Amino acid sequence: MTPFAGQLLVTSNGRGKEILVVVCKASFSVARGVHLLDKQLPIQPVDSFNGPPEASSIKDFSDLVPEKPNVDVVLQGSAVPRRQGETEVEVRCRFGHHWEKTIQVFGKRQWKSNGFFLAPSSPEPIQKIPLQYEFAFGGADLSNPDRPAGFAMNPVGRGFAGRYSTKNFTDEPVPNLVLLGESMQAPTNHAKVAGFGWIAGHWQPRMTYAGTYDDNWLKNDMPIYLEILTPATLMPPQRISKSKVI
Repeated sequence: MTPFAGQLLVTSNGRGKEILVVVCKASFSVARGVHLLDKQLPIQPVDSFNGPPEASSIKDFSDLVPEKPNVDVVLQGSAVPRRQGETEVEVRCRFGHHWEKTIQVFGKRQWKSNGFFLAPSSPEPIQKIPLQYEFAFGGADLSNPDRPAGFAMNPVGRGFAGRYSTKNFTDEPVPNLVLLGESMQAPTNHAKVAGFGWIAGHWQPRMTYAGTYDDNWLKNDMPIYLEILTPATLMPPQRISKSKVI
């Protein structure tokens, strides 16, 4: 017997044969040394979202996948100031010397005109800002109905302007989450995605690894699909192969 959560998953392999996958999940705390949680987290059967599934980021990713060859790295929570009145803080996640990411978190900002062009307003004091992709650069631009556009790496973010945009960005929110070293100085700037969360299957770069569903697949393999998937399709966030220090 084990205190870990477990579940059986019946699925198919890349050749259309049924397989049985044993899914085991252990929950630890690293706050004061590494130890098992008294109450283990249950298996997450399906993806859950931070809002409507079609317009929000993933809150919890399903544990029921055929394989996970590497380690998922996800940081969930909110950025809060160390001192009252701070308008900018940094959030850093590091795994030993193998992987590191730092995000600058700004208080509420808007695009304002200085008489010549739009620029970010001064950030307001931070109260609490969720570390979610909704607060990072991205989103969709539907201002031009003939040329709608979206940011494939983060369709739920804010600040994206399409090539043929007719959007008026005055008073629109500026992204709160920005990768360290990135700068948002104009609405037309396209920044890299800043986040520590799960990456949905229909977002880039995961969608790139989903395979090619061409005429050959339609004729010879449909509905079998797993063989053309790569492990990266099943690994939604940043990944590391090994590490000693968290």
